[in-house]
Amino acid sequence: VLLRSYSYIDFALLCIVSSAGKFIAYMHLFGNDSLSILAMFGVSVFEAVSLITLVGIPLKCLPNKFYLLELLQVYIYPVCFTSFYSCTGLIASSWTNPAYAFMGFSSLYNVVSLFGLDGVNFIFTLGVSVCVLLRLGTFTEHNQTQNEFLIRNHHIRFFLGLLMIVFAYSGSYDMNSYGRFYQTNVVDWKQDYINAVCMIGYESNSTLQERLDATNSVAEQGLFLTSSFDTVSPDVILWSETSTRVQSEEEEKMYLKGMQVIALKKRVMIGVTYLFSSPDSSKERNMFALVLINGTIAFKYQKVHPVFIVEKNVEPGKHPAPVIDTGKAFGRVGGGICFDFDYPRFINKASNGADLMLQPGWDWDVIGILHAKMDATRALENGFTLFRCSSGGVSGVYSPYFTTVFEKITGTKEGETDVYATQIPKIRRLRTLYSYIGGLIGYLCTLTTVLLLLLSLVPKNRLPITLVAHLSTNFLV
Repeated sequence: VLLRSYSYIDFALLCIVSSAGKFIAYMHLFGNDSLSILAMFGVSVFEAVSLITLVGIPLKCLPNKFYLLELLQVYIYPVCFTSFYSCTGLIASSWTNPAYAFMGFSSLYNVVSLFGLDGVNFIFTLGVSVCVLLRLGTFTEHNQTQNEFLIRNHHIRFFLGLLMIVFAYSGSYDMNSYGRFYQTNVVDWKQDYINAVCMIGYESNSTLQERLDATNSVAEQGLFLTSSFDTVSPDVILWSETSTRVQSEEEEKMYLKGMQVIALKKRVMIGVTYLFSSPDSSKERNMFALVLINGTIAFKYQKVHPVFIVEKNVEPGKHPAPVIDTGKAFGRVGGGICFDFDYPRFINKASNGADLMLQPGWDWDVIGILHAKMDATRALENGFTLFRCSSGGVSGVYSPYFTTVFEKITGTKEGETDVYATQIPKIRRLRTLYSYIGGLIGYLCTLTTVLLLLLSLVPKNRLPITLVAHLSTNFLV
């Protein structure tokens, strides 16, 4: 009873502190007014209650034989914690996933290229659980048998061994972060680049012709210098999310036709964004069309994940944009719109085979810098290069090694138009483990959590306690 009480209180406090920290970090996510802050407080309370329930039920209901309870005690918190955020990531995006807190700690964060955010959550909560195990050991040491002592040490050794493997992998990943192992001579680091331009615009502050004129003007300019000091025009032009408004199919055709003419004439790939708002429908469509250098439209994509509340009038799309093979010019290119990149499993599917992903975006208030880094995580997970063009936030180029090639705060005021030019390194897609297995770790943890909860409902006298305890003890020892 003493053991069970201490473990339950410890894990309950961990859940409460985690949710309280989340509330402080995301307090102004929905806005600065009292109602928005209260909404975020409600989300944090929901997380705390859900986690305490998921952890508490198995701890209180499963057999309390010490060595079996200790086995469950060490792994039940990381399993339940990981499964909770894996499920919420599927339903409500990965925005509140605590794994993002480790973005500045590459020694652990590089694990997302293997197991995604679920892998980071599992490892750091397993570390927390081992620390609780050490604390509990001080209260029960005089009652421990030799087998029980060995079991406890096995858990500690397993975690430390796992940590060493993770750090070794992350270190080697960082050493290769420029696509060349670090002993390679710098003069041999030849790198090809794509000359790219991000154009910021808001749909409330433009006409279609103004957008066409601005695109054509930028396409004509020699914004980039070659090694012989000649100027060259852009290879790629990407507009930020909903850069203009289209109100009929005729306008849409006219607008895209104008972009096709520019693309073919200037030999430039153009990412065209617009909000389709028909008078015949109360719903709008958030659109992103990719026009290739030969003037053809590679895809016309409708945003699949509109932002909650903010885009309540936007009709969600049904399918991700296809990945297009453009040959040597740009490699295989795909895309998604802003909030789509907050769904790891969706981008895992949408970026299948892509070397370069284009992301028009629109941010607001305090979320811009954090959101850019969160979306750059998709590049690390799946091994592609990300070109992000966002109004009201942060735009940039991010490599599959989670390095920032270029970053700039863009479009900080409503109605402001901004432009930046950069170069995107031509990096072939990396084959990451996550790009193959996706959210497998999260699925396994969710399945285990469900089994634990079901097992908790079985009366104690019907559980084969002695057999399970005997097998688990002999296996670990």
